[in-house]
Amino acid sequence: MANGTNYNVFNLKDFTTSATVTPTAVQATGSNAGNGSNDYIGVINTGGAWQKVTLDMSTITSVNVADNTKNFFALKVGKDVSYSLDIDDVQIVSSNMGTIDVKEFDKKVKMNTLVSDNLTLIELPSKSTVNIYSVDGKLVSSNRVNSGESINVSKLQKGNYIVTVEDGKNKVSRKIVKK
Repeated sequence: MANGTNYNVFNLKDFTTSATVTPTAVQATGSNAGNGSNDYIGVINTGGAWQKVTLDMSTITSVNVADNTKNFFALKVGKDVSYSLDIDDVQIVSSNMGTIDVKEFDKKVKMNTLVSDNLTLIELPSKSTVNIYSVDGKLVSSNRVNSGESINVSKLQKGNYIVTVEDGKNKVSRKIVKK
């Protein structure tokens, strides 16, 4: 990182359950780009359970939206470590993207996931576009349906498929098995 470059550090510190971390602003100087500000020595013991870590970026105002080649997000796991770390489901979300709406939409979408001839959309919050994809990503069916309607899937081969349900603002996915 070049001298004078500003960046934000999220240091997780010790934790055993879910955590929210706020940033510390740092300016790279001299030969030590981070002035040691992101050094971490401690214990993270979650007992093998998945934990949610939220990086609160609400105070960061230095994002250059005009030149996105200068913005990046990186995870530093460690050097000479004796542990394993699994990172899953990374999401970078703007506060105005309506994540609560997506969660509510996800809860409202109900369908049978083991199908023979018909995929029944038991509950939909509104008229929605339902796409069915093969596991290799090929679109095999696209329909506009209302809650309670069914889609004929009798011509699909046996196997696994991904179903996406969209209402124009929100999108959720489900795995179905055609028997």
